[in-house]
Amino acid sequence: MQPTPQTGRRSKTTRLQTRTENDLRSLFGERFQRSGADYVLGTVWPRKLGEIVALVGIAAREEIPLVPRGAGTSPYAGAIPLVPSIVVSFERMNRILEIDRDRRLVRVQPGVIWRRLRRKLHSAQLMPCVYPSSEAISTVGGFVAQGGVGVGSFQYGGVSQTLRSVRLVTGKGVAMTLCGQSLEIVAATEGRTGLLTEVTVQVQPYAAMLPLVALFQNVEMLELCLGDVARLGLPLWSVCLMDPAAIELGAGVGRPPVTLPERRYAAVFSCRQVDGRLTLTELRMRVRSAGGWLWPNTATHDECVERFMTLQACGTTPIPMQFRLPLGRLAALEQRIPPRIRLDLAYEGVVADRARCLTLRFFLRNKAASPRHNFHLALELLQLVKSLGGEIYATGAYFTDEADVIYSDGHFERIDRFRACYDPGNLFNPGKAF
Repeated sequence: MQPTPQTGRRSKTTRLQTRTENDLRSLFGERFQRSGADYVLGTVWPRKLGEIVALVGIAAREEIPLVPRGAGTSPYAGAIPLVPSIVVSFERMNRILEIDRDRRLVRVQPGVIWRRLRRKLHSAQLMPCVYPSSEAISTVGGFVAQGGVGVGSFQYGGVSQTLRSVRLVTGKGVAMTLCGQSLEIVAATEGRTGLLTEVTVQVQPYAAMLPLVALFQNVEMLELCLGDVARLGLPLWSVCLMDPAAIELGAGVGRPPVTLPERRYAAVFSCRQVDGRLTLTELRMRVRSAGGWLWPNTATHDECVERFMTLQACGTTPIPMQFRLPLGRLAALEQRIPPRIRLDLAYEGVVADRARCLTLRFFLRNKAASPRHNFHLALELLQLVKSLGGEIYATGAYFTDEADVIYSDGHFERIDRFRACYDPGNLFNPGKAF
């Protein structure tokens, strides 16, 4: 592994040929721009399927890779070319195509922003099952390509588990629809298998959500509470947590003002209002029996998400330090992190799959001295996580050596066969994911 993303393919192209540039200008007009940035030969902003098919034809002819870009919020460098490439921005493919209230499905173009989609669904008395905490800027296509978890993942798992179909353009310029088991070819593959043009996800009936904020003196108490919640099978929708350093760090980046006791761990539980009376009563008992106490919260669910789940906006951590850990191993992880490192770190987490696993996002409390320092710290944390049965959250451009863990049980073999057939020239986002 290297702190700077590497790939085996190095194109000799340093600028677009005149013919290629003319073809792109003819196809996109002002929606094509040349670039002098590293490895970015140019950027295009397609609006429709036919433009993407034509673009793939041009790229295949000239052997120029294509790098898809949503909002660029992922820290895994998925939208940053590693070789001279054309960036395909889906910013203008942002139409909500269909809302099927009866089947609770929504079909959208990949550039749709989650917050806009959530508001549109609300008007139809629906809401997403899962959406990212960065909903104000994150796109549907990017979240699917990353295989993200976020708000709602306690009940529904990752966004991949709510995915019902996709339409994509392959490296041969063929538009196809995938559904069922074939969706694993696209979900969490970081744009390596094709360019998404439509995404259909399962949604749920709209429900007002009630948040409950619990505070704990130490991580052992927090983990005891989470274990009790898991055993009881309470009908919760979303659960997130923060360590004391993360609460402090969040207070310095324009978060909504919240006054919490110092050096406390926080957990935010969210449930449907219709389940609230019985669920919150039982939840309060679990919090108190674990040694925690309830914060007198007056914030809405959305305000709690903004306050407790958006540390990525701090920008202190250029190389991601995100991991999946079995529930019940968090205290052990904290104990194994050397004190010299722990003082520099903050973390937030999302409890997923009905408390079967915890997705942790570590952040540097102060801006990284260098990406290399950040990278070696991420590797050190990864080894500790793996010693406790955990794994990396995603590979991106930095952790491709971990692909065998992420794409296990024949998953990678099926992806590889698909790409050998439909993208033999390694056209899409080379160097990422695997």
